[in-house]
Amino acid sequence: MKIRNLLISSLYVCLVCICISNVRGQPHSTQLQGGYLFIHMRHEDYGRMYYYISRDARTWTKLNNNQRVNAEYRGHPDIIKGHDNRYYMIGVSEKAQKPLLWTSSDLVAWSIEKELPVSPFVLTDNYYTERNWFGAPKLYYDEDSKQYIVTWHAAKKGVKGNDEWKSMRTYYVLTEDFSSFSSPKRLFDFPSKADSEMATIDVIIRKIGKNYYAVIKDERWPEDGIPTGKSIRLAKSSYLTGPYSLVNPKHPVTTPYTYFEAPILMPKPDNKGWMIFSERYPHEYVRFDAEHIEAEKWEVCDCNIPDSRHGAMVRLSEEEYNHVLSSFSQK
Repeated sequence: MKIRNLLISSLYVCLVCICISNVRGQPHSTQLQGGYLFIHMRHEDYGRMYYYISRDARTWTKLNNNQRVNAEYRGHPDIIKGHDNRYYMIGVSEKAQKPLLWTSSDLVAWSIEKELPVSPFVLTDNYYTERNWFGAPKLYYDEDSKQYIVTWHAAKKGVKGNDEWKSMRTYYVLTEDFSSFSSPKRLFDFPSKADSEMATIDVIIRKIGKNYYAVIKDERWPEDGIPTGKSIRLAKSSYLTGPYSLVNPKHPVTTPYTYFEAPILMPKPDNKGWMIFSERYPHEYVRFDAEHIEAEKWEVCDCNIPDSRHGAMVRLSEEEYNHVLSSFSQK
């Protein structure tokens, strides 16, 4: 009987503690720990690096007094965690226009790891990369194959204006060490006639479960007569490099011809569903939610991120969240 009463008393104390924790607004579940870091450019300072931070991916705080967090970086930031638990991103040297590999152990201090060779990104199939591959290189580390995939878009030689953007195709290279690279190849070869020659930019790849998902900007224009033009779409594959098939081909994530690009894919804070953030250029990011990654309909969330262009996002642990916040706290 004494043991039973002791257990009941202990349970009562635990319940009281949980209730007090809730009243004080303190998290009692690890689902609410940590947060999100949003790395982005600004319209008036294009190609540079700024930070927002958030607990819930809904309310965002500008860090570093809305000043650059890295004075030297230039490019379209896309940050991923690599094989050694460090963070990686690609930039470009301002004068030489050479690709640079940046790394960080804590998302606060960044350094140039090495200058990357240009030769792996030179194409020979009537497409050029002299300037376009720098336009939005994306990174992903595949734990299964122990390789990094770098994706970028390239345009057909000799075309200009809208035709240049209509000709955009996504290419990739693979590397284990950023010293030796595979030969560049085109990523997508969609079997459907309507999408076989889709112009694509800003492609990111992530693995969810057993499938790889590519988040794509369909870069076709209204005069092309394509119902999904200028929208964010999803494709999936059992393999890192494809072949990829479109998810819900008639139902893109965003409404066509509403000018969204530079998508970001993240799990919700409670891990029950997914978020796609996309730049409604040129001034803000918009969040779209779905319970399942292959949902037919994504709902617009009322949590726009103002004053932001082409960016990436990192999910933070509680330790990382506190470190980044304290390092770039408002002065």
